[in-house]
Amino acid sequence: MSKYVLCDTATSDCGKTQTLLKVIERLQLIADHEEIQINEVDKFAIFQINNNIIVVETLGDPVPDFNEYLMRAVEIEAKVIVCASRASGYSFMDVYNLRDYEYEVIRFSNFYSQTDNLPCKPFLIDDMAQAVVQLALKLLAL
Repeated sequence: MSKYVLCDTATSDCGKTQTLLKVIERLQLIADHEEIQINEVDKFAIFQINNNIIVVETLGDPVPDFNEYLMRAVEIEAKVIVCASRASGYSFMDVYNLRDYEYEVIRFSNFYSQTDNLPCKPFLIDDMAQAVVQLALKLLAL
């Protein structure tokens, strides 16, 4: 069985968490799930789709719990892990190290603009979340 990590990789304050929260919202519409509220913002969600597991972890900053939740996803044999990491440092390396568990790491950067009044800004995160969900579902079929 092929296993994948889809990792939103960027510096701080680029919308990684918001994008992954939208991924969770979209997957909730099509799959049963369990959800753990990690802190005020971050979540760890497990989705069961056709006997496969997709995990979405919204922690992306280098915090002690980051790797713990990645390892939970590995332990439950998630076929697809969707997560975020900084562009370098500890969280970046934690994701990279999932290759030791035979995960193929696919990195992406979400759509982002620093211009607050950009007319398309409201749908940048939503469109990226939709693309991530579509890719995750295609990977389940492989």
